[in-house]
Amino acid sequence: MLQPNRSSKQHGNLLSTLVSRAVALGQTAATVSTVLVLSALRPVIVLVLRSMVRSRKFWANTLRQAYYDQSKVTPAAVDAYRMPQLVKGWETGMVQFLLARLGAGGTSSTTSAAAAVGSAPMGGLEDVGLAMRFAAAVAANNTPVLIVQGAGDRLVPTSNSFKLARLLKGCQLAVMKRAGHCPQEEVPELFADIVTSFVARHTAVSGV
Repeated sequence: MLQPNRSSKQHGNLLSTLVSRAVALGQTAATVSTVLVLSALRPVIVLVLRSMVRSRKFWANTLRQAYYDQSKVTPAAVDAYRMPQLVKGWETGMVQFLLARLGAGGTSSTTSAAAAVGSAPMGGLEDVGLAMRFAAAVAANNTPVLIVQGAGDRLVPTSNSFKLARLLKGCQLAVMKRAGHCPQEEVPELFADIVTSFVARHTAVSGV
């Protein structure tokens, strides 16, 4: 079983770094407070995550939310998701990821970005600033983009994909019927056809 092994000095340095980074990026006081709370509760969060991800029941319930076709939530499917999470250090890595996301989000472009894509209390486009930066990079490099989502996705609203598609001029959006959050698993043949067609079309255009 993993044991927290960060010394008090190292932990203090981590908190100072996160707070400084958040303030430098113009984070709100609420976000800074969240970083502090998550950092302080890190050992507890690691234990909770460990308990959750090692549970077959947790993954079965999660897949029932993710899949449109409930018959595909088999013991094999559950273990396919559960087993990789048993890797030593996974929980600690997840906490570090969450802290990094809080430290890196929320730039000054967020307000204008929200106006560009529209905002809603529920089901809005998360990480709007990140989406805007991604859109700028795609436009600068003339990169073709394919967005694929299941029409029955109960974890991420399809409205997010439509908003992202409006940001990424010229992208292709495919919303697949009878699929949820994991269309590549529920309808793999159709998913592969969509991706293959997209790649072939843009490969021919680029002459690769």
